[in-house]
Amino acid sequence: MKLNKIRKLCKAKAVCILLAEFSEEEGTLVRQWLSDGVGMWPVSGLPELKEANLGTLLGLNEKQAEKWVLREEELPGHLQGYLGDLMSWESPLKESVISVNAGGRELLPLWDKEGRVLWIDRARLEPCWSETAVLVRRETESGPVAAVFEGLFLAGILWAEAMPEDLRRELRDVGAR
Repeated sequence: MKLNKIRKLCKAKAVCILLAEFSEEEGTLVRQWLSDGVGMWPVSGLPELKEANLGTLLGLNEKQAEKWVLREEELPGHLQGYLGDLMSWESPLKESVISVNAGGRELLPLWDKEGRVLWIDRARLEPCWSETAVLVRRETESGPVAAVFEGLFLAGILWAEAMPEDLRRELRDVGAR
């Protein structure tokens, strides 16, 4: 976990959500996740966090923390099934040779074996990316996500970015010339 990278993403949105993942059988805490609302990354190497610790973790004073969305929640049930380890039947996403800079963000198209594209904000990869990371597409109730694996272990979940229609149209026009 690259905490400084997660901190930077949370600061950009003034949002940090601490998600608690519990085992279905025993109801005990399995792991915690930090989220900026668009990506989520497992917490590792830290003691168990609480909502009251988030401001300190992010380096915020009390006045700054009042302007943020800082909360602790249980991981939504519909995500529980998507947080498992890498399965042999899952195909890696292929990184495109191009990326698109739009609105101050670098959007990276990732292709699955069916030719579908997931647009991911490259900055969201930074907390969990390494040269050996593997990305796979998973369909969730809240839409497609890129699941990032380091070895067999889940290192991050990134929700796909909606490509604005005007940008989609402009890319089509550029490609047609």
